Amino acid sequence: HRSIRSVFSVLVGLIRDIPKDYLLLVSDGIFAHDVVEKGYMDHVISAAIGFGLDPADAIRMSTINPARYFK
Repeated sequence: HRSIRSVFSVLVGLIRDIPKDYLLLVSDGIFAHDVVEKGYMDHVISAAIGFGLDPADAIRMSTINPARYFK
């Protein structure tokens, strides 16, 4: 997810039916004023949920999965 454009509308449809155990939800290129106005990962998670990703999957993909990946 980024400030210039969002790809959630495409990605959510592609990942909806696959296991989410190894997918990471990240930000890419968020402008400082967008962080101040909208928040950071909380905004990314909300946007993903708004495009149809299950809330539990969105939270897992932005917390547990990255922690496991980076150990």
